[in-house]
Amino acid sequence: MAWVVAYALMLVSMLNNLARLNTDAIAYMRVAEYWSAGNLGFAVNGYWGPLLSWLMVPFLWLGVEPLLAGKLAMLISGAVFFHGVLFLVRSVGLRSIDELIVAWVLALTIPGWMSNHVTPDLLVAGLVAFALGQAVTAGYFFLHAHLETAFSSRLALRRLVHIAWPSGGEIFR
Repeated sequence: MAWVVAYALMLVSMLNNLARLNTDAIAYMRVAEYWSAGNLGFAVNGYWGPLLSWLMVPFLWLGVEPLLAGKLAMLISGAVFFHGVLFLVRSVGLRSIDELIVAWVLALTIPGWMSNHVTPDLLVAGLVAFALGQAVTAGYFFLHAHLETAFSSRLALRRLVHIAWPSGGEIFR
């Protein structure tokens, strides 16, 4: 039931706030236009990530205006975030009542965020929630986190010593 309310509120919020934009929205919509036209010289840049722009491109190919394409991308981002967080809640093993509370909180808060911003934040957070949920489910996360911390700290220390004392890096081999 909460997901129906969440989708309805996200859709109504999107339609009622089409003209509401943040400054990043213009840049993401412009980059999406570059991607849709195949103008890689302008599409690939060092500042604006491609994830949200790529999500807008199919809508632009269908002839949808960039403003609506951006809002539709945010609608999809809200759905990804909603289901990603619920997947993480289930994966962690919280009770059904906890999942229900989280679902209602998300249903009431996501529409406000997605109607005021056109940024990849919700999309990336939703994908990270899915990844963390999968990692927790597989039991892989905790082992990998400890190994990654151990190896990366040793490697970072080794690089630091090698930079500071080029001949001193040999003691870590």
